[in-house]
Amino acid sequence: MKNISKYLKIAVSLALLAALFWIMRDKLSGIVSIIAHAKKPFIAMSVGIFVLCMILQSFRLKLLLDAQGVHIAIRDVTFLTFIGQFFNNFMPTSIGGDVIKAYYASGGTKKKLETFTSVLIDRVLGVITLSWIALAALFLYPDDIANKIVVVIIIIMCVIGTVFTAVIFNKKAARIIVFFERFFKSPRIKDQLQRLYEATHKYRHHKMLLLHAIWISFVAQLMFFYMAYLLAIAISSGVSFTFLMLNMPAISAASMLPSLNGLGIRESGFVYFLGGVMGKTNAFALSLLYLGVMLVMSLVGGVIFLFK
Repeated sequence: MKNISKYLKIAVSLALLAALFWIMRDKLSGIVSIIAHAKKPFIAMSVGIFVLCMILQSFRLKLLLDAQGVHIAIRDVTFLTFIGQFFNNFMPTSIGGDVIKAYYASGGTKKKLETFTSVLIDRVLGVITLSWIALAALFLYPDDIANKIVVVIIIIMCVIGTVFTAVIFNKKAARIIVFFERFFKSPRIKDQLQRLYEATHKYRHHKMLLLHAIWISFVAQLMFFYMAYLLAIAISSGVSFTFLMLNMPAISAASMLPSLNGLGIRESGFVYFLGGVMGKTNAFALSLLYLGVMLVMSLVGGVIFLFK
């Protein structure tokens, strides 16, 4: 059943990507021309920004691991972040690499559940800050809304972000984890859920650490948007940074849906959410450049994994 699910997600990704290429078939020559004539210095800067984002994410994870008593050198945490990016290419959804990251991070410690919890909260903080940035942009730059569905997605993200925040900071809300115990007969699973509750709730006693992690997350998210903006400048799309800041969260949220690292869904999201303002040809070209930068960073992670 697991293999069927895996292959189905791969098929969905490839089908969406193939459909997108088919829909854009009359514009492919224009897309190739746009990418070929893209301003290389801006692409290089976007790669540099991506590297800085990965390093910032590593510092965020390092803080969360330290709070759980899992002490890993920042160099190794950075390596794990790049390795996770590499494995994202072969895992279902854009968060699949987190599982691999947690697996290797827990290899040298007895606190395996605490390590997995740290990686989980690391992802959760990313979702929380992404939703807050999107909500702020929604109120500050309403004229940059290209599609009403973006508003719906932002509201859903904020609701999810609020629930996650409550689970982390509120003891009663965090007991929702323990609530699921009643659905399992295995004492081992019940024990793991209890430990997950305790590990998650532990962050409530590290408020300053969480504030630092959230601040890092805000900066990293804004830098990711700026990376996309540099790529947009590279192809002379003419869109503003605030436009991308408002609409990119919807694309990020869509890429978390079951697929192969968001492949196909993410590119379709670029065309759907951005195409109305910058043109579908430019939007598709931007999505391919964005994918290219991600693949380059993935290769770095692959090299680290190979020699580490």
